[in-house]
Amino acid sequence: MKKLNFADGTKEYELPNGNTLRFVPSDINIITRYNEMRPKLEANESEYSEIESDENKLAALDTETREIINYIFGADVCTPAFGGTHCMTPVNGGFLAFGLMNVLLEEVNEAVHKEGDKMKKNISKYTNQLPK
Repeated sequence: MKKLNFADGTKEYELPNGNTLRFVPSDINIITRYNEMRPKLEANESEYSEIESDENKLAALDTETREIINYIFGADVCTPAFGGTHCMTPVNGGFLAFGLMNVLLEEVNEAVHKEGDKMKKNISKYTNQLPK
């Protein structure tokens, strides 16, 4: 089988726990998937306070939230980031999951703009040669 090599936009990020996280931050579908799943994430955040003493419901909430986050980013970002830690663990006045999401969405915003600018520059090389 022949192996194809091309730039697919995958970037690697070193995490505080020493693991490496891989995903395509310039994937514009991340924003679409985030907007689709945002109401469910907000519901999970609200649900946490109602079930914090029910181990079974907490486990289900962890699983569901991880699945949503992985879906949004199109890759398993939760396993390297959280390991066995519950993703709704309170950290710095928020939840671990949302801390990761905020950092990753900042990377997405930066990457989408950066790649968009590169694309415009490359296209202008050709469009500037067209008669006006």
